[in-house]
Amino acid sequence: MKTRFLRHVPPVAGCTVFLLAVVVPTLALLLHCVQDGRRPVGGFALSVRQWGLLAKSVGLAVLGVVMATGISIPGAYVVGRLGRLSRHPLLTTMLVAPLLFPPMVYVFGWQRVLPVTFPQPVQCIAVWALWAYPIPALLIGMGWARVGRHTYNAALLDTSPASAFVRAALPMLWPHAALSSLILFVVFLGEYSVPHACGLMVYATELLGWATESAHPIDTLWPSLPPAVLILAAVIAVRRAWGRYVLAEDMDTQSPAVRGVSVRLTLLAAACFAVAAVVPVAALVADLRSAGEMERAVRTYGVELAESLVVAGVSGLIVMGMGVSLAVVRPLRRPVLLWAIAFGALPGALVGEAILAAYRSVPLIYEHWLLVVLGYTARFAWIGVVAVALVSRATPEEVTHQARTDGADETAVMLRIHAALSWPTLLFAASLAAAMSLSEVATSWLVRVPSLRLIAHILMEKFHRPEGGMLSALSLWLVLSAVPAAVLLAVVLRRQRCKP
Repeated sequence: MKTRFLRHVPPVAGCTVFLLAVVVPTLALLLHCVQDGRRPVGGFALSVRQWGLLAKSVGLAVLGVVMATGISIPGAYVVGRLGRLSRHPLLTTMLVAPLLFPPMVYVFGWQRVLPVTFPQPVQCIAVWALWAYPIPALLIGMGWARVGRHTYNAALLDTSPASAFVRAALPMLWPHAALSSLILFVVFLGEYSVPHACGLMVYATELLGWATESAHPIDTLWPSLPPAVLILAAVIAVRRAWGRYVLAEDMDTQSPAVRGVSVRLTLLAAACFAVAAVVPVAALVADLRSAGEMERAVRTYGVELAESLVVAGVSGLIVMGMGVSLAVVRPLRRPVLLWAIAFGALPGALVGEAILAAYRSVPLIYEHWLLVVLGYTARFAWIGVVAVALVSRATPEEVTHQARTDGADETAVMLRIHAALSWPTLLFAASLAAAMSLSEVATSWLVRVPSLRLIAHILMEKFHRPEGGMLSALSLWLVLSAVPAAVLLAVVLRRQRCKP
């Protein structure tokens, strides 16, 4: 009896968290808008200024996609030559690492390198591209390793490896480039921190302003519909393209293992990492007024930093645990995956408003730090769900089939096989969700509580004041908070290297 009861604990816990963080806020937001029965400020027709902001945001996002794709070509070449990411954990970690650190920190770093007169839109586009280039690098590179290898090998008879990759392999990879472009567009259109740090007014920054100025959910939901429709349409396109061009590819067509990594590949990966991450972070280090500036930041904001780390860490563990628990209920896997991704892709202000709509009348949550945890969980629930889906696919089918034949239920299969074999991947997902929560601004700005000052908000306050040394020190603490995720990624890749 006790064993039967414990068997149902994980799915019940996972479903409860998903209901509280995603389902209830979604329904509450819609229900409150209907019950209020009021028109949004300015009416149901968007103003000329709003359409202009939307066009500006779309234009910046598209330019960011183009620049990120162009910058990713050297990284894609490295990934394609490796064929399998786990073959060289260090190179792969260097390629992916820029994506793990807070993008607004890169803005503060580059602002100490670039002249004051450097155009803000160009700065925003460049930071986006340098931060997110690992996405197209991974997708295009893995696509080449799977579908472009034979054409590449044939072209090697007449030209150099680099030329063969650009002239022969890349034209075959347009589906992967299109897929990565859609993902980048989703990320850039709803991204708040980089445009704000660059001093730009885009739709995402204005949407947060509209949300904070009104207590009525309709004033946030209605103006958020245009970018939300574009984002959700891109998410649907990504889902279809992923199944057609990525999941359907024959895994046996991967390129053969390389015998050692050439100096050229190492230098390319190191150069990409240096330009994207090392230069802005080094600029922040150089901006410190003294060697004790980091310690002074801890003395001044140590409590806030510790509380932010704890709340973000708890949120990361909840996100990971929710993903594991929900995967036990097999009929819910696909709808939960799609709902979590769609909800996480929406603008952060809309997610925060949904959380407020659900819990304004629940003092036990609304007045305590649990509200912030729910906001983080809603924003990054997709990380846990996607990580568990990848873990499930990585486990050999014959192992799980034999376990079910021997009488194991879904809870035992998930905990004793999937989680036991891939626990570093799950820890990486938790640390990634925690790092992203720690630097999240838009959602957390709406769900903040008086008893908790988040370090990301303090950082944004410093951005508007002439406190360069403290700004750089706090930014570096955010960078350090993402280091565990990078280390765990290297551990995951190293463990996978020994697998056939």
